[in-house]
Amino acid sequence: MHTLRDYQDKIAELKNLEKKYRDQYGGSRHAKLMTLTHPEKVLGLRIMVMAGTEMARSYEFRLRSAARLNAIKAGIEIYLFKAKTGHLPQELPQGLPKDPYTGQDLRYEITEGGFSLSLPDKNTPGSEYPLWTFRVQ
Repeated sequence: MHTLRDYQDKIAELKNLEKKYRDQYGGSRHAKLMTLTHPEKVLGLRIMVMAGTEMARSYEFRLRSAARLNAIKAGIEIYLFKAKTGHLPQELPQGLPKDPYTGQDLRYEITEGGFSLSLPDKNTPGSEYPLWTFRVQ
């Protein structure tokens, strides 16, 4: 099971790796000389730095996409529950997809026009974004 701490640790690790390469090669006088005498080596360094940055962005994008997909899947299951019973569940049904950042249930709230799902932990990156709202007739 993932925790928000696991996510934060992975992002921090990727950013530290990027910083290490930048510190090691970015401002060094020797690195500048290397760029003049061996430009082909600099290309490898730039690729490594970009890969570190891109991995952190890709990881973030993957988790945000998974959260959105899990909310849609959970929303569909709640719609099915309503179709079978004629009413929305008072609590989030068991066995629905979880928040990929923390492994916890999504936050479920019945609203005037239907229901909403959101990330359960306010410290999760992206939790400041609007929650997912679902309309029910």
